[in-house]
Amino acid sequence: MLTLSRKIGETIIISAGGHQIEITVQAVHGNQVRLATAAPKCVAVDRKEIYQRKMAGVPHV
Repeated sequence: MLTLSRKIGETIIISAGGHQIEITVQAVHGNQVRLATAAPKCVAVDRKEIYQRKMAGVPHV
């Protein structure tokens, strides 16, 4: 696993399969970090627990 340090306003770019995904740190409050994502509409961006539910076929609640 790659660990990166970023400050508020700084961005990480992930490039895969011809697509580019940008993740920007918007805010840090205590132990909570707010991230903004920019990705093509054909790329799903989910929290891990939501992704796992989708892969397990669990309907959205």
